[in-house]
Amino acid sequence: LPDSLKKAIKEAFLTYNDKDGLSQLKLAKYDEVTDAVYDPIREQIEVKKQLSKK
Repeated sequence: LPDSLKKAIKEAFLTYNDKDGLSQLKLAKYDEVTDAVYDPIREQIEVKKQLSKK
């Protein structure tokens, strides 16, 4: 995706403040995170793969 579109999507999520909409999604708000936040999930997936090979 073009960087401009990525930026627009990111801003849309970060500035979304419809309390009813967020409530339906069971969210308080969207927060900006880095890719590293998902490393524990990737590690769990890898452990699961390794365990399934045994």
